[in-house]
Amino acid sequence: MHTLLNVKSLVRNSHDATDGPRKGPTSGILIDGLFLAAALSALVLWAGTPVFGTMAVTFVAIVLEALPFMMIGSVAGGLIEVFISNERMSGIFPKGRKGVLLAAGLGLLFPVCECAIVPIIRRLLAKGVPPGAAVAYLLAGPIVNPIVFLSTGVAYSLDWSTAVLRLAFGYLIGVSVGLLVGSVFGADPRRIVLHEGSVQSRSIASCSCPHDHGHVEQFPCGPSATRADRIWDALEHGAGDFLDTVRFLIIGAFVAALINAALPRHLLAGVAGSPVLSIGSAMVLAVGLNLCSDADAFIAASTRSFWPLPAQMAFMLLGPMLDIKLLFMYRSLFRGRFIAFMAIVIPIAVMLTALGFHVVARGARG
Repeated sequence: MHTLLNVKSLVRNSHDATDGPRKGPTSGILIDGLFLAAALSALVLWAGTPVFGTMAVTFVAIVLEALPFMMIGSVAGGLIEVFISNERMSGIFPKGRKGVLLAAGLGLLFPVCECAIVPIIRRLLAKGVPPGAAVAYLLAGPIVNPIVFLSTGVAYSLDWSTAVLRLAFGYLIGVSVGLLVGSVFGADPRRIVLHEGSVQSRSIASCSCPHDHGHVEQFPCGPSATRADRIWDALEHGAGDFLDTVRFLIIGAFVAALINAALPRHLLAGVAGSPVLSIGSAMVLAVGLNLCSDADAFIAASTRSFWPLPAQMAFMLLGPMLDIKLLFMYRSLFRGRFIAFMAIVIPIAVMLTALGFHVVARGARG
């Protein structure tokens, strides 16, 4: 009986890693049902056509590209949850502007792409990290990191000035939006996260986990816990976060693949003469293609024949901050009004940055 209770406890906790009450089943069932209906419709209507082949290849590519990074991010989030106390985390992310400035550059030390960062942000918010600092890391982390810097330089034939500009602009946008979020939403993570319980601290003994483990007897979380017990606990947290976000990745990848197969890209070449239209079209493509920040510079570099550098920069800035798969993944963490806020503010910030870059570059040439 004791073993059975422990098994039930493990199962319960694996479905309870968001540390709070779940969303009602109605919205989840509706989203899953719409996705299943759309997938079946595509299979019935387009099976065997070139469009379906393109969509299938794109869908598989996005999912396979993102899954390893999501797993890494989920495990990292679990390790943060178990091994880093709230007090230490507060020291790493000081409140106010200093915390935002630090968080936007944290990707230099902890390089992750946008596929991996959402589970980490979930745990940072659960630790009480202010929303402004968390958002700064969320937006800048996938760009301001050495892996992306290297891939961008290689994509642009070792023209490191483009890589430096991308890193600088990513940091600038992360800081700007982070400061704005801190000003609008304050320092309480509960104002932006989906579940109030996911940021409440209900510690058990000296455990840093903010929720009650039903498996405490089997895997102690206090001073008596062994390192193996704590690592297992971290993996359990990571598994819960991974399962929470992967369904939204799959749905987002399907939508992105559909857009990728149907989007007439040759029409984009006709807007290259206008800075606003070329930057806008690049941003639309960035949202639709759902590329990883580790690889999107190669796509941007391939558009040099019809997009100016400011448009290419907008493509490389917006994609890691806001694309379709990220919107679905944000849905697993943030409140709807906060997602709407981000969906408005981030494109505006990228557009203004790219236009400013265009004006400065034109002035330098003149």
